[in-house]
Formats: sequence, C-alpha cells, structure tokens
Amino acid sequence: MKTTYYLLTISFILFGYTANIYSQAVSVSDKSDQQPHESALLDLISDEKGFLMTRINGNEQINDPAESLIIFNTQTYCFEIHLEGVWYEIWCHGECVESTIPSEITGDEEVCESEAAELTVQGGMLGTGAHWMWYSEGCGEDDGGVFVDDGTTIFAYPSTATTYYVRAEGDCGITDCVSFEVGIIDVPDAPTEGSHVAGIEVIQWNWNEVDEADGYKWHTDDDYDNATDVNSNNFYLESGLDCETSYTRYVWAYNECGPSEVLVLNFETEDCLPESEACDEADRPTMDGYEYEIVGIGDQCWFAENLRTTVYADGTPIPHNLSDVEWNATEEGAYAIYDYNQVDGIDSEEQMVEVFGKLYNWHTNEETGGICPDGWSVPSNDDFQILRAYLANNAYYCVPSEGGNIYWITQSLSAKSWWQENDEYECSPGYDLLSNNLTGFSALPAGERNQNGVYINAIANGMFWTSTEHETNDTAGTSRSINAAGQLLWTWFDNKNSGRSIRCLMDSK
Repeated sequence: MKTTYYLLTISFILFGYTANIYSQAVSVSDKSDQQPHESALLDLISDEKGFLMTRINGNEQINDPAESLIIFNTQTYCFEIHLEGVWYEIWCHGECVESTIPSEITGDEEVCESEAAELTVQGGMLGTGAHWMWYSEGCGEDDGGVFVDDGTTIFAYPSTATTYYVRAEGDCGITDCVSFEVGIIDVPDAPTEGSHVAGIEVIQWNWNEVDEADGYKWHTDDDYDNATDVNSNNFYLESGLDCETSYTRYVWAYNECGPSEVLVLNFETEDCLPESEACDEADRPTMDGYEYEIVGIGDQCWFAENLRTTVYADGTPIPHNLSDVEWNATEEGAYAIYDYNQVDGIDSEEQMVEVFGKLYNWHTNEETGGICPDGWSVPSNDDFQILRAYLANNAYYCVPSEGGNIYWITQSLSAKSWWQENDEYECSPGYDLLSNNLTGFSALPAGERNQNGVYINAIANGMFWTSTEHETNDTAGTSRSINAAGQLLWTWFDNKNSGRSIRCLMDSK
C-alpha cells in the first residue's frame, strides 16, 4: 500500500538544513524536500552529520522523566533509559561486552581450483573491540590454524579441499569457532576412444563418457577454443570426407572448471566405390532441344535430372495447361508445371522448369510416341529395385549414430540443394544436405500435382513414375518416392492422373 504524506504549510531552513513538517512525521535533512521514512516519526537525513543525544550531568536533575526517555549521562559516561521509574544503563564507555559465538558459515561449498570461495559468518555478536577472525586447518593459531582474513565476509582461495574456521576475537575474550568445508571441483579426465563407424564419405567419431564432464568439444585441429560444442553427446558425425583417407580429430571433455586433456582420434573412410561404366558409350540424349545430364550407377545409365520435354519422342505435343477438372478427367498423357509461387527461391515458371523439370501423369507411359528419347524408357518398378539393391550392397547407404540399415539410401540419391531441412532424422535428404548425392543421381523434391489438380509437397517429396501398373487396380500406377525426412526409397500406388517427375533409363543392350 502506498503511503501518502500531506505537506503542511510549515517548511523552514536553518543553517543550510531543511525541516519539513508533515501531518504524520518530521524530516530534517541537508537535502531538499526529503520525506521521512514511513516507519519513523522523526527522520534525520544527512550524508555528513550525526545525531547528538541530550547530555545531562546526572539523571537526578530531570523532574518526572517520561517512560522510555533516553539521555547521555556525562557523570557516568553511559547511555541511559528510564523505564517504570528506574534509570537503566544501555551502554557505558569502558564497559566490556563479550562476543557471542556465530551460528554458522554460509557460502560456496565447491569451487574450481584457484577460484574464490565466498564465505559469510551468520549470527553471533561482536563484543567490545572484537572482529570475526578466519582460519584454515584449525580454530585459531592456538589450535594449529593458519590465519586467512578478517571480516563478516571473506574470499578464500583453496587449492585443495579445505575446512575454514571463524570466531570472534576482541577485548573481552574469544568465542568458540564454527567451521565450513569447501571442496574443489576438478576438471574432468580426458575421454577414452570408442569404436568409430565409417562410410565412404563419412565417419562417426565415438568416445566413452566421462563421469565429471558436463559436455564435450570436437575439432579437426588441436584447438579447444574454436572447437565444436556437441554438448552431452559422446559422438560426432562428420560428412563430406574423401574415400580411402585417414583422418585425425581431437576431443575434449569439459565442465565448469575447464577442459580435460585432449583425446586424439584416428580413423579411415571406406574404400572408394568402383566407377560405373554403364554410360561410357552413351551420348548425352537430346529431346525437345534440351541435352540431359546422365549418370551411371552399377549397370544402369540414368537421367541425372528430371524430364522437362513438351513433346513425345516422335514430336507430338504433350497436352498441358489443363484446368483442375480437365486434369482429373483426362485419359491422355499430359504435363503440368508446379505453381512457382508456392516455392521460396523460385521466381518464374521458367526457373521452376530449369530446377525441377515438369510433372507428367502416368498416361504419358501409354502414348505410342514415347515420353523418353529413342533408346531410353520410363524405368519399371523392377528397374528401381535393381538400383536399390545395388546401392545397398555397395555401401551407398548412410551410417547413422544408431539403428539404420543398408537400405537407408535416399541421402546418396538426393541432390545437395532444395530439400526441406530437418535436424531430427539422420540419413534423410534434409538432415545434412552436404552429405547428399554420393551417386550423382541428384533427385529433387519437385512435389506433385495430385489427381484433383492441386500442387503439393514441393521441397518435401520427390516422386518418380515407373512404367509399372498396379497389379489389381487399372486406374493406379506405381511410383517411387523420396521424402526430405525419410531414409528409404518408398513404393507408392496412386491414381494415374497424378503428376509426378520422370527419370528416363537407357535401354539395355
């Protein structure tokens, strides 16, 4: 509750001091307009002057003293108070007041070596001429103690676990001690080397946990100050390495008192993969005036980018610009271009095609003109299975920190850009983009135009038609899908009117 003081009209200045008389209290101050404290009837405020008690040569000179009247008796040199008809001495000059033992010490129970421990004495009273005296190793020099400091609060610098003692020492005696132990927090031991796991371009560095550690730092150089803080993790997954190469790395454990000694790690990446000869005799195919990049993977030669043609191989135009209703109803081949307004970083329809290609319905597989260049075809689901098996059996899979299997291959198939990033699903295309595309397949998250004409999942999904129909549903085709947060090459069955990417595969010779 706020207290309001109402200033009466009385305010005067005496020798530079201002007295303000309020309705509830009086303040006298060498500062202007100082209100009295709410707990005081009279408040004397000054930075330079004290309060001079009434001085009387003997209390018997006071007629009918009031209850609780206080004076300074110049005969006895005592402060006196009058209570129930009797004068009592409050304190007299020259009187010896004994100190009382403190109740406890509070402060830092543990500190790092060479850091200060703040210690404070609690309770107790200092008597005449007394000070709080602090010792280590014993209660005072008479007990084998070593003097540390004096005062209510001190800062001690123990180098080992130390017990500190404090007592009052004054003109009227010495109290017993109270004690307090301060421990030392040691820097952690250096970690010990764990079992590392390597891939072709990746190493997961592992080390064993240290009990005293709050966390760990990892670096490519022996440089703790600039090392990467991996917090409490006892591993670090490093990607973008060269195959068949030895690497040396450095790890420290740390806590609030600093780092451990360095642990030096050494390991080697897996052997380099044999280069595919599948495309060695192939010319880069040209269709609709555009020359495509190609890549060999095992015994297969693939397009390394999404199809973008506007015509079939025989030159017949492919229908496009279909409305949502027309897209849903057509039984002919057609293509669409994803709505670029939905994709950050894409500013035009032309740029959309340049990056992601076009989206084709499954019916383009059935047109006699051929959706791929001569000598190339839309791959079957079995062709994708051959690709999947080759990658799994030739170490193109990702090595996670735990779990996983040899079919975690989407990272090796996916491009190093455009995928929606995530920090949760290791070995997915969006987890560490710089680790992507070990194969050179450069899969892109072009999204789809679903059977109702709606554009969805750009930067999240890359979906590729196969030439394989659903076994029992003649309105559905088979596609293979890569998700930004997925590790597996999924098989999907969807309506043939859905628009998806196409990657052409060179025909077997």
